[in-house]
Amino acid sequence: WMKRPAAVLGRVAKRPASGWSMADVQRAQIFVTGKVQGVYYRDTTKLMGDRLGLSGAAWNLADGRVEILAEGPQEKLKEMVEWCWKGPDGAKEVGLENSLTAKRKVTDVQVTYEDAQGGLPSPFSNAGRK
Repeated sequence: WMKRPAAVLGRVAKRPASGWSMADVQRAQIFVTGKVQGVYYRDTTKLMGDRLGLSGAAWNLADGRVEILAEGPQEKLKEMVEWCWKGPDGAKEVGLENSLTAKRKVTDVQVTYEDAQGGLPSPFSNAGRK
């Protein structure tokens, strides 16, 4: 028996997308520092989150960082964290390349993991400013 995804575009998932049980998933809170605003970082994070099948969202913070909350299997979250370190190549990897993405520069990525809580958007969301 296969679970259906918990949400459709624009709705918040009550359980993780892709049919995972809550026992299989974790939550990652990721803070990305550098030239990550005004360079399509949130848009490409949404594309990568969708590609990995994660639930979550990305926000611009007032201090210039981007915050990402994501839920999914730990190996997929680790792939997301590795991708977060990529500058312009990260944008190219998800099919977006222009003069602004060329200016991306990541100087730090901090991540904490915890048990999944659910309630994150699925599919992944570019959530604007926090």
